[in-house]
Amino acid sequence: MYCSKEDDSENKIGVNTIQSEDDLKRIEKDLEKLTEEETKELSEKSDTFNLFSLKKPVLDSDFPSDVKEYQKKYDQWKQYQAKYSFRPNKDPTETSIILFPGQGSQYVGMGEKLLFYPGVPELFEIASDILEYDLLHLCLNGPKEELDKTVHCQPAIFVTSLAAIKKLEEDNPEILKSCIGTAGLSVGEYAAIVFAEIMDFRDALSVLKVRAEKMQEASEMVPSGMMTVLCNYNSKLGLAMEAAKQFCKERLEIERPALDFIKDNAEDFGLKGRIKPLPVSGAFHTSLMQPAVKDMYKALDKATINRSRRSLRVHSNYNGKDFRPRDILQILAQQIVKPVKWEQTMHVLYMRPQGTNFPQTYEAGPGNSLGKIIKRINLKAYENYHNIET
Repeated sequence: MYCSKEDDSENKIGVNTIQSEDDLKRIEKDLEKLTEEETKELSEKSDTFNLFSLKKPVLDSDFPSDVKEYQKKYDQWKQYQAKYSFRPNKDPTETSIILFPGQGSQYVGMGEKLLFYPGVPELFEIASDILEYDLLHLCLNGPKEELDKTVHCQPAIFVTSLAAIKKLEEDNPEILKSCIGTAGLSVGEYAAIVFAEIMDFRDALSVLKVRAEKMQEASEMVPSGMMTVLCNYNSKLGLAMEAAKQFCKERLEIERPALDFIKDNAEDFGLKGRIKPLPVSGAFHTSLMQPAVKDMYKALDKATINRSRRSLRVHSNYNGKDFRPRDILQILAQQIVKPVKWEQTMHVLYMRPQGTNFPQTYEAGPGNSLGKIIKRINLKAYENYHNIET
């Protein structure tokens, strides 16, 4: 997104600006000079293709879809991303993609519709032994305030998501056999890794227990939170974030979180969609989670990782690309302090030439949050979306 220069001379917020129409024309000329090879090189260096590699940085956003003037290059970038997904030589509608939701999808009562499927009660029993509390009771009965805590909801979503896979195994095993790719949003990545048999259930849950506990501790060190914001090319989210930080620094005597500042002043920054606080306890996937990284490496080092060649690709939150098992320590440890590149992952999985069929997509886990995202990103792909009720 572009941020036009503010007239207020008191505004000292450090954001990249376009100061004139001439600047915009210069930028457009720079873009036209990019060859196909340079476009690929930029995409490989910066998985979001945010164009910070140009001679003069001009964007305050990592989301190329926010930038109207860059649409042509953005379309090229999306098409290039498709190379990172597996496309077998068969009708795509005969293949499947399985996605696992992340934190914020939890709700009291989740898992109830899965308990009669073979293997599901055992999953919750094993989980309760590892976690040292009754996970199934918490999922079914709450209270919501306890379930929403990071230390509880991450394991709850993980186990419920894999319980949904048990349902698929029983009701329609062909869906699993036809799966050509999987991905999970944030904590959902752990379910994807177990589903792909890179790590077993016990090891993954043991790592996840440490992840949840240490992220909970990190979130309690500095009060923080998260919310969803819908942007377009006129939005100034970067400016809004900087303004919120500046507000908090200069007016510490006012107990007003930065997130509330953005919500209350949304229209001033062109944020016209619904702004929704997420039911999470901290600012995950930011530098505020850095205190948890060391413990993550230790926990991951104890886990057994299947490093054999796999037919099922797992697409990483880190960059949207299929990752190799040998990279799992780096990916999962750094995942908690890096942005989740879910939009990029969706383009990797679903970018196709016009007129091409799409695979069947199944969301395995509580809620249908990932389906809503697909609907906004790729309506044709959404036509083949299915939610597994939990």
